[in-house]
Amino acid sequence: MRAALLTAVMYFPCAFSLKDRRQMLQRIKATLSKRFGASVAQVGDKDKWQTAELSIAIACESEGAAREKAAAVKRLLENGDEYELASLDAEYV
Repeated sequence: MRAALLTAVMYFPCAFSLKDRRQMLQRIKATLSKRFGASVAQVGDKDKWQTAELSIAIACESEGAAREKAAAVKRLLENGDEYELASLDAEYV
């Protein structure tokens, strides 16, 4: 069993409150969970309404599969309409 552990830092220019950001994050979390079976948690600064840091964990049978899913997550996050992906770090365990 292998896992991909990703940390994504996101910027939400259209968020004008914590509620706006929370709604956008819920959609992102639901999409990642449904498409990739990922576990997603918000970490880091939770009081800033235009930024968020997410930890994403994806369990796979092999390291190759983990790398493929991590690349697919990266493609998905890079193409978001409501936010900008500031950084994405990946680790494989």
